[in-house]
Amino acid sequence: MNIKILWAKRYTTSERKEMLKSTVVQIGLNISGLEYSKVYDQNDRLFRTVRNEAALFLIPPGFKHSFVYGKNRENYVISCYIDELAYDKEKEVLLLDHGGEKLILPHYLPLTPIKLLRIKEIFSEIIRLSARLSVLPCRFAAEQKIKNILAELIVSQWEQETGGNSFVAEQLKQAIDKDTTFTKTMTQICHEIGYTPAYCRNCFKEDYGIKPGEYMAQKKLEKITEMLQKNTMTFKEIADEVGMKNVTHLYLFLKKHCNMTPLDIRRNRKK
Repeated sequence: MNIKILWAKRYTTSERKEMLKSTVVQIGLNISGLEYSKVYDQNDRLFRTVRNEAALFLIPPGFKHSFVYGKNRENYVISCYIDELAYDKEKEVLLLDHGGEKLILPHYLPLTPIKLLRIKEIFSEIIRLSARLSVLPCRFAAEQKIKNILAELIVSQWEQETGGNSFVAEQLKQAIDKDTTFTKTMTQICHEIGYTPAYCRNCFKEDYGIKPGEYMAQKKLEKITEMLQKNTMTFKEIADEVGMKNVTHLYLFLKKHCNMTPLDIRRNRKK
């Protein structure tokens, strides 16, 4: 793979740009502070809206990028040429030529906290090496690390297209089980394990036969029922324990999922 690095930078100050055209490949790592970001294709059609989350992203040559970064900004950008990377206008995907074979390269990948630490370290090392690109060993090492970033994107795409579905479903189930106080939304959990909510829902439904939201509700109902039957906690304490703002939410949840009130469940224990 022929890679030529032009520069690599870390950004921490507020900034606004409108329709900034990229003439080379931009490999980015967003961490925090993003208020607004949209990427447009070569025909100025909206290609992607970016959320304020830890994520890897690619912007190919000819695309335009509008963004606003505010306080607490932290993001990294590598500007480079990659001869084997091309955008397929018909399929609207990025393709990487590897020895005559075409690999689909995702243009956006949310990162789990663990992946973020690893990728951030790679970007930081590339920035350090890019200060001495005229030195062959430094240039070679920086180019290899860019290949590692591209490999991360390629593997994530492969997981979505193959038997990686079961792996993703199991990851999601473990993440739901781990959130015993139910303080996270399903979207947050999906992004933490590094996949889109839609893809996670499909994988989970395929493996377990129910939607992840339904599974989460079952887990919550089991915990609420267990606490009510112990008869040692107030309804307010139970609501707090499962991430509900007040007792009203507890009543509504139980009415929806088992057509009972907290008092009904507590009374049934005594029968």
